[in-house]
Order: sequence, then structure tokens, then C-alpha cells
Amino acid sequence: MTTESFVFEITLNACCLLFIVFIGIVYAGKKVKKNHEIVIYRHLLIFSIIDVIFELFYLLSTKYISNVLFIGLAKKMFFIMLMFLFVLLVYYIFIVIYEKNVKFNSFLDSRKWPVTIALLLSAIVMAIVEILLPVNYAYNSFGHVQYLYGPAVWFPYIACAVICLTVLPFVIYNIKSINRKKTFPYFMVLLFEFITLLVSIVLPDICVASVSLTLICYLMYRFFVK
Repeated sequence: MTTESFVFEITLNACCLLFIVFIGIVYAGKKVKKNHEIVIYRHLLIFSIIDVIFELFYLLSTKYISNVLFIGLAKKMFFIMLMFLFVLLVYYIFIVIYEKNVKFNSFLDSRKWPVTIALLLSAIVMAIVEILLPVNYAYNSFGHVQYLYGPAVWFPYIACAVICLTVLPFVIYNIKSINRKKTFPYFMVLLFEFITLLVSIVLPDICVASVSLTLICYLMYRFFVK
């Protein structure tokens, strides 16, 4: 990673972090009625802030730390938080449909907590898999880590895409039960995820996932909280 690209990546991710924090400050100043959706959005903001911080740790470690294990761990923690965020998004969709669809509501009256626990366990399992998967390091001419690749990199992106695609038929089937404004962010998230995946394949040394997180936080705020 050249000095110019390093400065660009750090600046880009720092701006993403500041923007998400700004959204959180503006959101905290609003008087909103507390419900499941609001609670989920709060967690989404917190997880997103932590996730971008891990990305910044990763970028800084590639420049100033020679320990590849630390570099790999920083990136893996970013991916783990990313997968937790997408599981949280699934839970958001589930809650929206659960609270608006009468038939779905009656069917899941006694199943809400089992579904919640199942989603949490799936996130934990994916986190364990991510920790155990191997990661490869690509070095630049200065001997610094330029980017990571391998199973530990592709797994979280593919997992997030599979999560979105798995929930998609469920969303379409219950589209009449959901406020259209609340489904728009979900479809945009799906689009951002595939764009991020494609960019990561073509340009593996560019960290664009933080930009997607920022756009997701903004869309959720614009169409769901505001």
C-alpha cells in the first residue's frame, strides 16, 4: 500500500466513522417512541462504529505493525462485526413483519424467542468459523502487508450475501405487510453488499465495506427513524 493510498484509506474510513457518529448524535437528540425497531437501530449504530474502528485498526496495523497475526486478527474482527450487523438486519426485517402481519404474528407468538436465539447462535457460529479460517497476506515492495485474501476474507462477504438472499423471498412474500419505506433500505443494503463484494474481488487492496456501512446507517435513519 503506497503512502497516497494509505492516506486515502485512512481518511475515507475516518470520515465514515465521523459521519456515523454524527448520525448517532443527531439520532440521540430526537424524541422517538421506543420500540423494537428503535432498539435494533441503536445496536446497528453501535456495531457500525465498532466495525469501522476495527477497520481503522487494520489499516494502521498494515503501516506501523509488523506482526501479521495482529493484522489478521484486526481484519477478522471487522468481518465478525460485519456478519453480526447483517444478522441484526435480518432480525430487523423479522420484527417489522412480526409486528405488522396479523397471521405471521399469531404464528410466531410462541416462537419469537427461539427465532431470536437461533439468529444469535448463527452469528456466533459464523464468528467461530471466521476465526478458524486461514488468511493469506499480500506484501508490497516495502515488505508491508498490502491486503489480505483467502477463505477468511471471502467467507464473510459470501455469508452476508447469502443472508440477504435467504431473507429476500421472505420479504417479497410479506411485502404487503411492511411499510414500503422500511423495505427500501433492505433492498439497498442488498445492492451495497454485492457492490462491495465485486469491488473487493476486483480491487482487494481497497477497503470499501465501511462506506457501505455508512450508507446503510444513513438509509435506515432516513427511511426508518426520521
